[in-house]
Amino acid sequence: MFKRLKSLAVFLIMLFISASVIFLIEKNRQAREQEQMKYIAKSVVAETYETMSGYLSRTRILEAFIIQNKDEIKNFDKIAAMLTEEGPVRNVLFAPNGVVSYVYPLSGNENLIGYDLKGAGAGNKEAVAAINSGEMIMAGPFPLMQGGLGIAGRLPVFIDKPGGGKEFWGIVSVTLNYPEVLDNAYFDNITKQGFSCELWRINADSGERQVIMRTEGSPLRQGLVLNETYRIYNSEWFISVSPSALWYEHFIFWLSVVLGVLLSFLVALAADNYSRIKAMKNEFQLAAMQWSKITFIFDYLKGTFSFLNFGEPNRGIDATQAGPFSWDAAIHPDDAYKDIKLREEIKKGAVRAETDVRLMAAGGKDYRWYHYIAAVIPDRSGKPEKMLGTLSDIEETYNVISELRRQIEHDQTEVLLTQISSHFFYHTLNAIQALIVLDPECAIKMISDFSRYLRYRIDSVAAKNGLVTFKEEMRSVAAYVDINIIQLGYRLNVVYDLGAEDFMIPVLTVQPIVENAINHGIKPKAGGGTIKIKAVETADGYEVTVLDDGVGFMPEKSSKSTSIGMHNILTRLGRYKGCSVSTSSQIGRGTKVKLKFPKKMEMLNENNTR
Repeated sequence: MFKRLKSLAVFLIMLFISASVIFLIEKNRQAREQEQMKYIAKSVVAETYETMSGYLSRTRILEAFIIQNKDEIKNFDKIAAMLTEEGPVRNVLFAPNGVVSYVYPLSGNENLIGYDLKGAGAGNKEAVAAINSGEMIMAGPFPLMQGGLGIAGRLPVFIDKPGGGKEFWGIVSVTLNYPEVLDNAYFDNITKQGFSCELWRINADSGERQVIMRTEGSPLRQGLVLNETYRIYNSEWFISVSPSALWYEHFIFWLSVVLGVLLSFLVALAADNYSRIKAMKNEFQLAAMQWSKITFIFDYLKGTFSFLNFGEPNRGIDATQAGPFSWDAAIHPDDAYKDIKLREEIKKGAVRAETDVRLMAAGGKDYRWYHYIAAVIPDRSGKPEKMLGTLSDIEETYNVISELRRQIEHDQTEVLLTQISSHFFYHTLNAIQALIVLDPECAIKMISDFSRYLRYRIDSVAAKNGLVTFKEEMRSVAAYVDINIIQLGYRLNVVYDLGAEDFMIPVLTVQPIVENAINHGIKPKAGGGTIKIKAVETADGYEVTVLDDGVGFMPEKSSKSTSIGMHNILTRLGRYKGCSVSTSSQIGRGTKVKLKFPKKMEMLNENNTR
């Protein structure tokens, strides 16, 4: 019960940490979103001003024409035709003393002749304001007398009086078709960036809010709207920008939540497995205390053993035989060196020494395992005379112990497999978040690769006998490589030369080597580099080579992280017959790792490993 509560506590703590990180990521995203909305507002106004300026500046040409021909207006149609021959210009007009007297084109605009711009009518308040201020004011959009909507630039003209000073001559105006004049590609691009936008003004005639332009699709999200005010040709226009989706409608938010919960679960699983490992180690020690013991004395002068007494009934060596026991005849030939080493330790002054050896069982049919502990008995001069020791029969309990060891190694592997780098996790998550805005297609690809990588890491825990096909492992390798290519770009190049793929390997043996090659070989190298993964079939098995041209390293000075990674690979390979790994590296030249696998993967039994 306590263990379950401990795992639950770990899960809740990790969940809180994940939630805090997600909160910070979302806060950072919203800050970037605000900056982007400000940029959009400025860009829309800049585009609008540039477009309007190209047409409304023609009023200055009309002003110059009036000043030069104030006594007699000549060639009006010729000048006006040049100003209306292209673009959305609806008409140009002269209004001496504010009353329209000249308009081009006249066809369709006949009802404008005699129209008083100082009187009541749509857009006329801006004309009066222009006269009072002496500056051009942009009016509209407003309904035109000829039909449709338009935006007009009202410029008051002042000419020199004979006695000096200036006097009001009238108004020149350029009328533009609306909304054609504001049709630009940038406004449409705002929706593709994930935002909604409205350009609007307060109508001078009605006093109501008048929308000039708005993006298609989602309306403005109230509460998230950024409002900016700009003056364009002395007219006050407003722009409102908001994100198209609320914070909880973003895919990246829910992806972060799912990955945060998953990471919390994996860490809790690792904590639970760690507790199980400690419990099995305690069980291992209790089993060791139950070994039966045989006490003996070794005579250095005669080179013989004599048994003194027995603990529990011994089913191993025939300790009841008459006369001294022949040690050399009973010990397994492969374990003789252990006995020699133990005696040397005793002679050199060791208080005690111990080892495991195999001795011939009673009847001379088979060997049994014994735990051998010894201490020296000196003579009066202090020289070793005899050696007192015990032989603990461990054969009966060794199978249980061996099973416990295998289970511990398996659970240690589970802990290893569930330790996903939080740095890699959050770095990849931040990269996906940035790509959602900058390159959505690339973001989708990265999410798919990350999902495949995580699924393999989780599924590998349950791999049968700890084995997977090389092809399966390469799918995870490819996913990890693709994520790093998106992040490193041209600095990372990976070449695959897979002449063989359908063979079994211990889980997570190739992938950690490729990760080390990227993180410790290519990333630190200026300009990046290339990794080549090659798999070939040989006469007696398969060879997989991972070669990089990165910074290289000195094996005796390799970093702790890479040493731990290689140690874990050696541990997994050491459980199977015929598996091996070799590494060579040169500073500045790169690193080469070669893995060898037999055609038939067989686990080593305990007698082969102890």
